[in-house]
Amino acid sequence: MKLLLLSLCLAATASGDFLVPAWTAKEENVIQTLTTKHTPDLRKSCVMVGRLGLSEIRTAVFITKNGDLLAPYLEPIDGDDEAPYLLYLPDGSRRLVDVIEEKKERGIALLKTPLPEGHHAAPLAPDQSIISAHWFLYPVTAPISKLSEPIAFAIDHLFPRPEPEAVSFVLESGMTNAGTPIFDLAGRLVAMTGPTDKETGRALLISRLAEDSEKLREILPERVSADLPRLPLSPALEEKEDDKEDKKKEAPSSPLSEARETFAQSLMPGAAPFAIIFNEGKAVTHSISAVIIRSNGFLLTKASELGPDLNVRYAGKTYPAALLATDEASDLALVGINATNLPVIQWASPETLTAGTSLITPILLQETSDEMVVSDSMAFGTFSHQLNGNSPTLHAASQVTSLGIVTEQSASEVRVASIDPDSPAAKTDLKNGDLITALDDKPVTDRASLTRLLSQKRVGNEVTLKIKNGEKETSISLTLTRPRLTPPPTGISMAANDLAMVPSVRRFGFEKAIVHTLPLNAWDCGSPLYNLDGQAIGLNISASSANRTLALPPSVIQAAIQRMLQSSNPF
Repeated sequence: MKLLLLSLCLAATASGDFLVPAWTAKEENVIQTLTTKHTPDLRKSCVMVGRLGLSEIRTAVFITKNGDLLAPYLEPIDGDDEAPYLLYLPDGSRRLVDVIEEKKERGIALLKTPLPEGHHAAPLAPDQSIISAHWFLYPVTAPISKLSEPIAFAIDHLFPRPEPEAVSFVLESGMTNAGTPIFDLAGRLVAMTGPTDKETGRALLISRLAEDSEKLREILPERVSADLPRLPLSPALEEKEDDKEDKKKEAPSSPLSEARETFAQSLMPGAAPFAIIFNEGKAVTHSISAVIIRSNGFLLTKASELGPDLNVRYAGKTYPAALLATDEASDLALVGINATNLPVIQWASPETLTAGTSLITPILLQETSDEMVVSDSMAFGTFSHQLNGNSPTLHAASQVTSLGIVTEQSASEVRVASIDPDSPAAKTDLKNGDLITALDDKPVTDRASLTRLLSQKRVGNEVTLKIKNGEKETSISLTLTRPRLTPPPTGISMAANDLAMVPSVRRFGFEKAIVHTLPLNAWDCGSPLYNLDGQAIGLNISASSANRTLALPPSVIQAAIQRMLQSSNPF
């Protein structure tokens, strides 16, 4: 097996036709400097919005000081076009917002609400800036989960480079969420991504969006000029007729990405302190990354992704492995192999990280390989914030109420599908299959009407449900509770019926975590997280969505190791 590290030499060509541009610490520092500069300010231009009855929460951007919001279009629950949009405030409270216009075909909505304290409108970039800007920031579409949790921003770039007269462009990552605002590295709003049933990842210029909306044209501010950094640009590719017809043809990889990955490899330690753990005879997705914590064969990885028949592959050798101990609080596992003189990972404190700081992770496994072959790539992302596991969830705010049941819609009826055994509803005579006809004497005909009635209540309120089961009608009193909601259960984005990423088994509930935007899969958990000084500042523990990953800081890691060493058998 090849070594885990790439050669430091740049590849001569990319996609067979284009020279790979140089990428050094100078260029990377430009990206990091501007990202850390603009992330705090962009957070003051953006807010989280939702729609009544939906658990999905997305990012919207203020475009005027009067509170005009450009937001993603959110499909209403059960076709209820009257379901209002909601602004989620940092304390967990919600505010109704006015709907000026919805453009479902564009994937956007124009909303209006007073600016929250400390917020301001984002400046607007001229159209031609997309050619010279090239690198962009966009809010991560995975919703925040905790009260006061800030919005995270990922970085991306254009490939291929669009023509000067272009009205739309494609980001290299191929974003799939419509209505996501795109900012340039001067902190100006440039475009919004389009619906996923169109070309994946295509973003339309704000001016093009305004062509379809007289109301948007009326309120758009003047464009703001700004200096943009001079960075290597990807080439403009000429689309061939054969390429247009072949829908399955893979897009060429970006020369910039290849150069940037090679630069990242140069930051890694000379002897790689990480390896792959896999299950003999199993698929690649049953494998996982790990870090070496002791030279005599002790490795650390994510516990909930492990299976039986463990083996470790490192530096061209395969070692039978034993699971020594696990730690429930951190979801870490201690694995042992019969080896000596292994390089040991050295942890550094992440306390000095600021929002927008560049972070990197080695991608150890080729997900499409039939064999356990190491990858030669790196994942880039940015640090967002530290997350305290004890913080209450956003949906635990008193403004979000629950009956403690799951309902199902059939024709013009709402029935009880299941009952939360830990809720007050479980202590009543409510049964699965019961028909809900009214709440506090107000008729319930569909889930949307039930949702609207519940939105006017608070946790702790007592309500009366009118229930019908066959010919029998009864009234049941119960106390409203908080819903047991988390971010979307899988955190999966769907694109052309393919998974954008594979989430890890366990994705939340950690004592303390580093939130970052590196795009990882479940099998990348257990890998080390590095800063641009080549220091390991964490271990990736949760792949929760396409651009939201959690890593454990060294303080949590060291405490977990001590607990496991005390409980493990001698090896």
